[in-house]
Amino acid sequence: SSSQRLLLPETIWLETEDYTVVKTLSNRLATEQQRWHCYLNLLGLRGLASWLGDRLSTTKIVPKIDVTQQIHCLELDNFTVTAIAVDNLLDEMVQVSPPQLENNPTHFYALIEVNEEEAEVILRGILRRDCLDTYLSQYKAQNQSLQLSNGNYSLPLSWFDPEPNHLISYCQHLSPEA
Repeated sequence: SSSQRLLLPETIWLETEDYTVVKTLSNRLATEQQRWHCYLNLLGLRGLASWLGDRLSTTKIVPKIDVTQQIHCLELDNFTVTAIAVDNLLDEMVQVSPPQLENNPTHFYALIEVNEEEAEVILRGILRRDCLDTYLSQYKAQNQSLQLSNGNYSLPLSWFDPEPNHLISYCQHLSPEA
C-alpha cells in the first residue's frame, strides 16, 4: 500500500446570490475584459470565503474588494488571502495581474478555478507570500523575468501547494510575522 494519498481538489458550489452580487460589482468596470476578470475573481473569492467559513468557524472572515484596482482578498483575523481566479488551468502557467501580485500585505495566494457553467469553484492551490518572494528573487538573480508583454506575471502552476487544507493549518498555527 502506498502512503501517498491522491490530492482531490476542494470543490465549492456557488449559489444564485453569488452570481447576482458579483455581476452587480463587476458591471461597474469599463471594458469587457476588466468585467470578466473581476467577475471570475469575485466568484472565486465568494467560494473561498464559504470554504474557509466552514473550516475556520471561529475566525472572522472579511472580504476586501477594490474592483477598480483589481484587488480581491479576504482578511482572516491577521492574515490576508488574495484570490487568483482562472476559468481553466489548461496551461502550466497562471497569469496574475500586477495589482494582485503586489497587494500588500498578502500572506497567501489562493489559486481558484471557476467553472461558471457548473456553478462551482475549485480550490487548486495555495502559494505563501514568503515562498513567492523566494521564487521571484531566484528568477531575478538569473536575470529572468516572469512579467509578460501585457504587464501580467506568469507564475508556474508548480509553485502552488496543491493541498488547500494547508491554508487552514497556516492560519491556525502561524503568526503573520512568521
